[in-house]
Amino acid sequence: MFRIIRFLLIIGLAIGPGYLANAHSQQDTLKVLAIGNSFSQDAVEQYLYELAVAAGKPIVIGNMYIGGAPLSLHWENARADKAAYSYRKIGVDGTKITQEKVSILEALRDEQWDYVSLQQASPLSGQFDSYIEPLTALYHYLDSATGGSIKYIWHQTWAYAANSTHPGFANYHTNQEEMYHAIMNASGKAAELVPIDLLVPCGTAIQNARTSFIGDNLTRDGYHLDLYIGRFVAACTWFEALFGQQAPVAHYRPDSVSVAQAEVARQAAHAAVQRPFSVTGISVARQPNMVLILSDDHAFQAIGAYGQQLVQTPNIDRIADEGVRFDGAYVTNSICGPSRATLLTGKYSHKNGFKDNETSTFDHGQGLFVKGLQEVGYQTAWIGKQHLGNSPQGFDYYSILPGQGAYYNPDFINTGGEREHVEGYVTNIITDKAEAWLDSRDPDEPFCLIIGHKATHRVWLPDTADFGRYDGIDFPLPETFYDDYGGRKAAAAQEMSIAKDLRMGYDLKMESVADASRRGAIERMNTEQRQKFDAYYQPIFADISAQNLSGHELAEWKYQRYMRDYLSTAASMDRNIGRILDYLDANGLAENTLVIYLSDQGFYLGEHGWFDKRFMYEESFRTPMVARLPGTITPGSVAEGFVLNTDIAPTLLQLAGAAIPSDMQGSSILPLFSNPDTTIRDAIYYHYYENGEHAVSPHFGVRNDRYKLIRFYKRVDAWELFDLKEDPREMHNLYGKQGYDDITAAMKSLLLSQIGKFEDDEAAAIMGLASY
Repeated sequence: MFRIIRFLLIIGLAIGPGYLANAHSQQDTLKVLAIGNSFSQDAVEQYLYELAVAAGKPIVIGNMYIGGAPLSLHWENARADKAAYSYRKIGVDGTKITQEKVSILEALRDEQWDYVSLQQASPLSGQFDSYIEPLTALYHYLDSATGGSIKYIWHQTWAYAANSTHPGFANYHTNQEEMYHAIMNASGKAAELVPIDLLVPCGTAIQNARTSFIGDNLTRDGYHLDLYIGRFVAACTWFEALFGQQAPVAHYRPDSVSVAQAEVARQAAHAAVQRPFSVTGISVARQPNMVLILSDDHAFQAIGAYGQQLVQTPNIDRIADEGVRFDGAYVTNSICGPSRATLLTGKYSHKNGFKDNETSTFDHGQGLFVKGLQEVGYQTAWIGKQHLGNSPQGFDYYSILPGQGAYYNPDFINTGGEREHVEGYVTNIITDKAEAWLDSRDPDEPFCLIIGHKATHRVWLPDTADFGRYDGIDFPLPETFYDDYGGRKAAAAQEMSIAKDLRMGYDLKMESVADASRRGAIERMNTEQRQKFDAYYQPIFADISAQNLSGHELAEWKYQRYMRDYLSTAASMDRNIGRILDYLDANGLAENTLVIYLSDQGFYLGEHGWFDKRFMYEESFRTPMVARLPGTITPGSVAEGFVLNTDIAPTLLQLAGAAIPSDMQGSSILPLFSNPDTTIRDAIYYHYYENGEHAVSPHFGVRNDRYKLIRFYKRVDAWELFDLKEDPREMHNLYGKQGYDDITAAMKSLLLSQIGKFEDDEAAAIMGLASY
């Protein structure tokens, strides 16, 4: 008969690791059966098997599950041999099988189990009187049923979150610390009742992790563990208790758990196994810093990393090379202010209240991800263009451009509302300010810096150093440059045509010195800047005036000028992104700093004959996005799945270990950092509201991996359906065409489901929905 290890506990006296880590050192398969409830589900059904595989430890895991089941119910079921359990089993090969209506005796006979784990239901976990009769009886039943061939684990469960609303929390006066100590006392005394061979101190591990940057964010509802980091802490604890070695988090961690979070899990588990009845502070792992670089109207097709061979963007490309390029990144409303509002709130425009630039006012008092970061110790700053009014909230420091801002000698509104005029080129100044803030921050605390560039917003004014940068290149016309908009009424009604609507003076600077002087953007220039401006543009103006072009020749000439100014404006931005990357390198920050570059939306570079954005067509719907986080993101990886700008907020909160508000509508893309092949959604929803500039009709729609359905309203009342596999440039509207009835019906059904999911009342009304 195997030796039974008994332990007696006096609270405050730690039990040595030799007892706790009753390691299964042999390479034969370890078999563990938990008799529990949703807390054993949290602890053993996810990640424990994967950790064991990573360590080369064969294991079989069983869980006898009844939600909320206390020891007394398990004893009643055992005594009556009641087939009342959901029996979840993970085989040695990782196969997961669930059998319903299984009895404890049946499960015991299914495998030659090495261990059986017991636990008390969470409301009673700190009430020792509830242990006495059922635990003793259940032990004797199990020992008799197995002929004394198994060892026993006591699964020490965790205290609720401090803000938990679980009714059982009242047993501990809704006090987390009181509940934790009660659990410690009761679980220690459990060993006085029955022989316990192994203690798995998940309760202390969770409490340890709460001392880290993750804080009290380890549950998903106040009592069940968070599906990712919470469950991973528990799995690491089980692993070390079973195998006598620390969890191999360097070789396995869930996709949604960051490197820093995984290190917290390892340390919290290890400290708990060493000191199972007292809390150990976890402080080594640090929250990652965050630098979010947001451009304006920068098209993915203007970036080298996205295949543009005529354009140099070495620093954006560097982020992609050292991290991940998102090929399926999209926005929910392709226009400047609303896009930024979505980024900050993680919510669609109809939920955050900022639908358009013309009639909306942003409520800075609502939930913003930066406020959540501040709650877990982050220093926050926004520098540059925000375009959401002049009184930001959630930032320890800000220095923002009023409105659209100016390219030359811009004004800034600084923290507290002070206005500042700065001489120079806006992109350089924004970077100067960003570096100055980084120099002044507290180096011992994590930071989140948002850099909002004005570039490449209309009108496109390059830095004087970049005048003429692309004059030697003739850019090929896009295949759709002479689109006739057949079958697409809304596309035909727009006023964003390069041929018709791109202005020679305002946009392309083709006007006399006197006329240019009346432009506010030019009037701001100092003497030196103006001399360089005139020296570059006036000869071009003289030449085009002499040519007297018209028709297609003029349209194509305008296209070349547009591209050269646009891309030259982008050149300074890329150069300044390089400055930020170099700063992080020089100051030892690169290894623990997430860098994300993205645009507020895409932009047309002559596709369909256009400039600007707004439409749900791919060029403006899709946005460039690249990210780098050493040790978490695989260099040179590509994520093709759908991500949205609503996803930025929950991603950064999860990475920081902060709570994600329930009203955020995005999803964390942290899983894509570790595994870029991960899919987090199968469809994306879009709604554009503005009914003014450029005469683009408001519309909403849905896209999946092949089809796109758009519903235009107000200016134009029409539907459009595109097969993106056969028609990636969206030239052929299939709506109403013979043979597409089933696809149209399926896409309308998908659209309705997305409208309901995101609670878009305006779209629902247009679709004739009385309710979701």
